[in-house]
Amino acid sequence: MRLDTMTVRHFRWDDLRGALEALNAAYIADGEERLLTEDEFRREMTEPDFDAERDSFVVSAPDGRVAGFCDLVLLGPSGQVHARGHIHPDFQRQGWGRQLVRATDAHALTIAAHLPQETPIIMQRYNLASSAGFGALLRSEGYTLVRHFYRMVIQTLPENAPPLPDGLVFRPFDVQRDSRAVYEAVQEAFHDHWGHVVQPFDMWSYYTTDKKNFDPALWLVVYEAQQIAGVALCRPFGQEQPDLGWLSTLAVRRPWRRRGLASALLQHTFAMFRQRGYHRVGLGVDANNTSNAVALYERVGMRVYMQHVAYRKVLRGDPTAINH
Repeated sequence: MRLDTMTVRHFRWDDLRGALEALNAAYIADGEERLLTEDEFRREMTEPDFDAERDSFVVSAPDGRVAGFCDLVLLGPSGQVHARGHIHPDFQRQGWGRQLVRATDAHALTIAAHLPQETPIIMQRYNLASSAGFGALLRSEGYTLVRHFYRMVIQTLPENAPPLPDGLVFRPFDVQRDSRAVYEAVQEAFHDHWGHVVQPFDMWSYYTTDKKNFDPALWLVVYEAQQIAGVALCRPFGQEQPDLGWLSTLAVRRPWRRRGLASALLQHTFAMFRQRGYHRVGLGVDANNTSNAVALYERVGMRVYMQHVAYRKVLRGDPTAINH
């Protein structure tokens, strides 16, 4: 596909550094706080069951630079396709983003073509709410804004945390012994959340316990007898903000909800990070979460500091499936 001397084509491995440069330059321009390292990006491009040269695209500029990048992944049999795509700021507002969106929308239909005809194919794209050009482009291509997500942070961490509700105890997390049980507890807890698709265990492990920055001491697992009641799975945020701890997953299984466990897990998370020398703790949350998570986080002292948005387009099938 060409627009003047611009080319949209499949990614090749010698594009890796140029694609990373385009992504990070766009993140900086948009005000994103977390950049990718080359090792992280390479690892994402080699994740299980992902074919980077098939399911990633670049915009190749006349001077040979990578002007834009987009990859997309089909989430199993769900029909959901998630795309991550950006144009380098030096090449924005020249029609290249539109061509990249159209090329990857078409490719999404190709990689999902094997699914039953009654399964809607839904493309989802995600970015900072402050990126006005991103939203305008997607709306002009038939996308609908369907969801807001917040990043929240607490700036002052408590020294201590209250006791857990009666009958509940922490137990140290052991990768070999506990990974499968924690995985199953998380999938169960998020089963009724908007857009949730069950993640295969090997993929979940790839992005949690198999990562270089994984520290089992930062995983808080609460039990009642032999059953997991809830978890707070944490990690360092990243090298850009070394004083920021990150709560990646907070999950309480349904039988243990409305007992104060989520609040207790949050406060134990804050105290744990403080004891390790961190000054702040952050997390991401669906602003429309049906369990009213935003209000819970505000009650324990967290505040919204950044907003992301999700846009969707039904590429095939029932248009009402866009909000499922």
